[in-house]
Amino acid sequence: MPRVAAVIALLLIVLSSMGSVALCSAVPITDCENIAEPGSYFLKNDLVLAASTPTYGAGGNCLVVSSSHVTIDLSGRTISVACPPPFPSACPSEFGPVGGIGIEIIGGVDNISISNGSIKNFAYGITAEAKHLSVANVELTAVVGLTLNNVYNSNFTNIAYNGADESIHPSNGPILILNGGGRNTFTNVSGAVASDVGQPDGIMIVNSNANLVFGANVTETSLECGGTDVLVSDSSSYNAIINNNLFYLCGSGIEVDAGSRRNFIYRNTVTIASPANVFAMIDQNPDCGSDFWIDNSFSNMFAAGQISANPTSCIH
Repeated sequence: MPRVAAVIALLLIVLSSMGSVALCSAVPITDCENIAEPGSYFLKNDLVLAASTPTYGAGGNCLVVSSSHVTIDLSGRTISVACPPPFPSACPSEFGPVGGIGIEIIGGVDNISISNGSIKNFAYGITAEAKHLSVANVELTAVVGLTLNNVYNSNFTNIAYNGADESIHPSNGPILILNGGGRNTFTNVSGAVASDVGQPDGIMIVNSNANLVFGANVTETSLECGGTDVLVSDSSSYNAIINNNLFYLCGSGIEVDAGSRRNFIYRNTVTIASPANVFAMIDQNPDCGSDFWIDNSFSNMFAAGQISANPTSCIH
């Protein structure tokens, strides 16, 4: 019995020690840095990037993730930018955002998680080229919110976007650019985009397959007509656009370009305030190809009572 008791006591000590290690294993982040080792990290304080130059978008990047298997808890804190001398900490608005990238995930890494915080006043909020990403509960104040190249099997949830460019000619958006990759989910992406120098799209899916966009709320208030809230282009197929609420002041709501096929567009509410020759729904494929447009609401405030769709034969 004494030997058994000794073994049990030793086991309890080991388990207690393991528990202490687990509780203390997260690594604090106190400054902008390159994260080159796998592990769990958390922001101990707000991060303020000391911009190297006040030039638009050229002030540097804050967090760079160059290792796989990294978890970053932003801990409700903010990543922002301070202008270099002789300017005060807040950069003059006419410069536009001087920060380059808030969080950059280097190409080739895998299994990255980012959650629970804010990134403010960067040209690009988060950029990534990776697999198995998780981004949740993040507010992005940037010109472009999420820039994703060849991203696969990833989840983005509760992403709130605000434009960062307050210069004389503002250009804010897109909220999301997905170029290549596929099998990603985007849930509860929200924000407003606008421009008087171009037509940024709210959400762009380019040459990417089998993605889900669900529960987005996008408003576009561009001063020039011609943009789109959700654009599916460049042979993007098998994408599902479901239960989104979209408004465009002078442009289209959802557009599927020619060559993008077998996309499923279901139960979206799209309202535009545009000339009669601009439509809330556009499918560039002849007879909509093999796309499915089911149980959506498409309306134009300037053409009351009409279904704002081109072609209307797509609507089911």
